[in-house]
Order: sequence, then C-alpha cells, then structure tokens
Amino acid sequence: MKRICKQVLSVAFSILVLVTSLLPVFAEGRTDLKVPVVLIHGMGDDILNKKGKNVYTLGQPKGGVAVALKTSAPLLLKALVTERKEAWDACRKKLLPLIKTCFGPFFLDKNGEPSNGTHCFWDWDHGNLPNLKTETGYGWDGYDFYYDWRLDPFTLAKTLHAYIADIKKATGCKKVDIIARSAGNLPLIAYLEKYGNADLRCIVFKVSPLKGMDLLSTLLSGKIRFDAASILRYKRFGEELQFEDELLNEAVELLLGLAYDVMALDLAAWSLNYICRRLYTELLVPLLRQTYATFPSVWAMVSEEDFEVARKNIFEGYEKEYAGLLKKIDRYDKRVRQRMDEIILDAQEHGLKVAVLAKYGNFQEPPVGKHSSDINDNMIALSETSFGATVAKYGDTLPVTRYFWTMLSGKKEYISADKMVDASTCLLPDTTWFIYGSGHAQAWSVIEDYICNFFAADGKLTVFDRPDMPQFVLDNGQGALVPITPENAPKLETPKHAPNRGSGTWKLPRLIGVLVKLLLRKNEK
Repeated sequence: MKRICKQVLSVAFSILVLVTSLLPVFAEGRTDLKVPVVLIHGMGDDILNKKGKNVYTLGQPKGGVAVALKTSAPLLLKALVTERKEAWDACRKKLLPLIKTCFGPFFLDKNGEPSNGTHCFWDWDHGNLPNLKTETGYGWDGYDFYYDWRLDPFTLAKTLHAYIADIKKATGCKKVDIIARSAGNLPLIAYLEKYGNADLRCIVFKVSPLKGMDLLSTLLSGKIRFDAASILRYKRFGEELQFEDELLNEAVELLLGLAYDVMALDLAAWSLNYICRRLYTELLVPLLRQTYATFPSVWAMVSEEDFEVARKNIFEGYEKEYAGLLKKIDRYDKRVRQRMDEIILDAQEHGLKVAVLAKYGNFQEPPVGKHSSDINDNMIALSETSFGATVAKYGDTLPVTRYFWTMLSGKKEYISADKMVDASTCLLPDTTWFIYGSGHAQAWSVIEDYICNFFAADGKLTVFDRPDMPQFVLDNGQGALVPITPENAPKLETPKHAPNRGSGTWKLPRLIGVLVKLLLRKNEK
C-alpha cells in the first residue's frame, strides 16, 4: 500500500514535470521564405533568479520529489488506513514543505506572478534586431521566441506583440509568419484575441493544447480514472513498466492478462481509483494550489469541459486569497477558451492563412483520463491537437458506422489510408495535416520544412493542392515524410483497446512454465 501511494503521487508529479519538460531540438532548415518566421517554442526552458542562476532546469525536480514521497510514505499509509483528519493533517504538514523545497522559488505567487524575481532566461536586443534575410529569403529558425511559460498568456501576448514590432522594424516587412509549437500556441491565440491578425500573414498551430491537454485536465479536475484495459495496455506498451529481462516481462504480462480474464484487474483498478480519490481530495488539491496551479498557463491548457470543475476543486473557499490569479485564469476562459473557434475562423475570414499540424500513432502515458484509450502523440489526444478530428482508439480503426457515414457523405478523401482518422470533422479540414509516427516533443527540421511549404505557397494551400503535401503523411524513420497509402499504412499489430476477456485457461499453464524457468535460472546463479 505504501508503494502504491508513492506511485500514485509520482504519476501526478510526473505528469506535471513531463508537461513542463518538452523542449525539441531543431536543425537548420530552408531559407527561401518570403517574410520572417517567428518560432514560438513550447514549455520547459530555464527559469532564472535575480542573480541569473537556474531555479528550474529541464526535468530538474524529479529526484527531489521521489525523496519527499519516500520520506512521507508512512504518514500517507497511516492516513489512508485510518481516514482520520489528524493523520491527513500530519501528512500534509510533512509533505507540502518538502515538495516546495524541491522546486525552490519556481512557483508563482497567489496573483499568478513571479514576485520573487524569477524570469525566463531569454530576452532580445530591443530595437536592434538584425535583418536575417539571405539571398534566397528568410529561414524558419532565425527569430525564435522564448518566454516565461508559467505566466498568463495575455502577458506573453504583449511581449510577443513587442517582439513582432521589432522584427518588422528590422526587416522592413509589413507582416510575419508564425509557427507555434505545443504550449507556444497559448501566447499566439491570446495575441489573436487581443491584437488581431493585421501583422500576421500565416500561422501554424503545431501539436496544440488549445482544446485541452487531457493529462492536465484530469489531474486538476480530479477525474483520475484507471480501468482494467488501460492497466493491461500500459504494461504492454508503457516504457516505464518494461523490464530488461524478457522472461520477466512475459511473466508479468501473463499474470496481468490472467487477472484481466478473471476480472481481478478490475478490482485492482477499483482500488487504485479509491486511493486516487482520497489522495486528490486530501493531498493533491492543497499541494496543487500552492504549486503548479499558480501557473495561469497550466489553467489555459485545461479543457472547456473540465475547467469549472477543476477551478472549484482547487480554489473553493480560497477565492479571496487567490483573487489575482483567478482574475487571470477567468479572463482567459471568457475571452479565449469559450471563443476559441470563433477567434480562429474570424482571423481566417480577415485574410490570415491558418494551418494545423497534428501527430499521432502513440498512446497516452500514464493511462488516465477520458482520452487515455485514444490515439495521440503520447501527450495530447489527436482529437484535441487537430481541433476536432474523429479518431480511433489505440490499436484499432475508426468505428464502422463512422467510416461509412463519412463515405456516404462524399468526404472519403478526409479518411486516412490507415483508417484511424477522419479529418472531415476538424475545425479546418482543408488545412489540417497529420503526421503518423512522430511523438509530441520530436521536432526535426524535415517537419519544419514540410510546414514551410504552407508559408511559401502563393495563395491558400490546402491538403488537396500538392501531391507531395497530402493530408496524411508517415515519418519513415529515415528523415523523410512520405504519403500514407494502403500499401505502407501502419499495420495494427497491437491488441484492441479493450481486449476480449478469455477464460484464462491457456495463460495459466504458460505462466507456470515461465515462473519455473525464472526459478531454475535463479537457482543456477
């Protein structure tokens, strides 16, 4: 039980550390673009204090959190077993200071501001930017925009507005193009809402969390749910549960498969969910309120469906104390989240070229939340990054009814050759591209060059205009993106998202055989 408690809390903080540690590595790309390109990066860049020392570096707090959880494990177990108020009070009193110490002055104050003087590592030479135009044109990697990714998207939009003004002054161009990656979409959408698109020519929403990041929504709203199928799938495909010993892997998978067949895994899932509910109410809520929930940017990635529940759970009874922070997250909710589609479509109607790039072919780790069974880029569900695509469950194809309805509607061209995605339901079906086999944080120059075809095109480029830029492409693992065809479409070698339950009769003798082999090997040593 003690280990389970630590694992559950580790999962919660792994989600937050993972979400805030998504830095891609870029290589030099093409330099034939018509106007400057602003590349807005995602989360994870260093945060410095007043003296210029790092207070947060990529992935930094993981070890400290593990020590804090190990130290508090006995108190956690006692609180769960006794369910006594004083036991939970003692646990919070022990754990919360340890967690906050791990992260130092990294978290924001109750107004969602870095009052301790911490800031982003990056700034630019205001008023003195160089003109990076070459003989052939501009590149996509010259005018990078970094920012304090903890802050209110509207604050970041103001900084982005000043940066664009300096680029225009340096280059003499009237407009710029923008690639916004992951959380970099937050300042971009706030910019569109606040300043419009007069200074923008083309934009690309790349692996966007604007419609919500299921892992964050699940954590803040308390809707952490495990089920037997997701546990079984996580063991088969989750890297964290893979052992170097293949025989041991086989034994654990057979054991879980047997437990799934006889519904013992359902009981385990029920137990996990009970523990999660208690830990969320008694421990995670006060912990989040003092840590990651102080980031307005985190709240901007909560889905519209979960926002009100999450806000109430975290801040109920603390509204006056956190009034400054709540003002920021409520402003984003009212002006952006509830008007997301309207903002994008309005900008497009006023001449802005808008494209969306989404990735898929992976499943979500850890397997919690309403989209945990959907195909995604291992961080965000494809239905969210694509602004509304209809997608299959992991290891499956589109439901037959969905497939035939789209075919009968005359929109078969929007269905991927692997039959996993129906793009006809996207907000922008004609300018939404999909890449199979590339993870959320993978950002190779070939992908950026692919995006730049959209920038380089005369007029509006759609998924039907160029044979080399179809709607669905495959990362072939050799530095190239190729069209997905019936011949090269990924084969579904994985089991269905909810495997059929067997009797377990064939697994039991096989499991016994594997266990015997393990024992014999141990005796030989």
